[in-house]
Amino acid sequence: MLADNEGGVMANRTALEERGVLVNPSSAGKHVPVVENAVRTVKSRVRTHIHSLPFLLSSTLLTWLVLFVVSRINCEPSNVHADGLCPRERFLRRGLDYKRDLRVGFGDYVQVQIPRSNTNGMEARTEGAIAVLPTGNIQGSTKFYLLNSGRTVTRDQWVPLPMPQTMIDHLNKLTDKQPMSRDPTFTVGDRACAEVGQSTENQTDEAHIPEGPLRIVPNQIDLTETTNEPMTFLQLPTHTWRLCL
Repeated sequence: MLADNEGGVMANRTALEERGVLVNPSSAGKHVPVVENAVRTVKSRVRTHIHSLPFLLSSTLLTWLVLFVVSRINCEPSNVHADGLCPRERFLRRGLDYKRDLRVGFGDYVQVQIPRSNTNGMEARTEGAIAVLPTGNIQGSTKFYLLNSGRTVTRDQWVPLPMPQTMIDHLNKLTDKQPMSRDPTFTVGDRACAEVGQSTENQTDEAHIPEGPLRIVPNQIDLTETTNEPMTFLQLPTHTWRLCL
């Protein structure tokens, strides 16, 4: 593992090495090109999504967009391993299914089902929401941002619809209460990541290390598929990666 003396990683160095993960920290003031390039890739794809959405993005939705982009990058085959498996398939130990795992994209407008115990009433059965992040379970559940309440819920059933202008206006008004920086800065630890074209004079020479998709280990992992092989997870602090707005 390449690291630039990030406190969260160094605090777990002993535990990582006990599990066979060799931690290679860089010297003071140096950068790790592999990490810089990975974060640069995430920021580039976040920027692409922002300019392709029909509505303005609030700071809350921006956080979900970063998580969505990272999850999609982990669905791409990695050139690090010769078997052609993507990091997601290697981690969950099951293949990627288009109808289950790629059902919606970020920002898609849908009507999600409202779970109710009383099915004989005249209450609404669905409500408007924005898709933000697939959960990755075997049911194909997805997290949605409810437009009426602002809550985030997980649903298995929904109906995709064209986004009406009233919903676009509603989402645009959210930016007044939750403004997003015009140029959000990605950081590793307490240091901003270098932009494309910035001088790499202080970067360490790690060109011989193959670059692969970004891996971020969440604090909680919902694995609904059982396996006979034991798996061990190491929880890293949440501040290892963050987005400064």
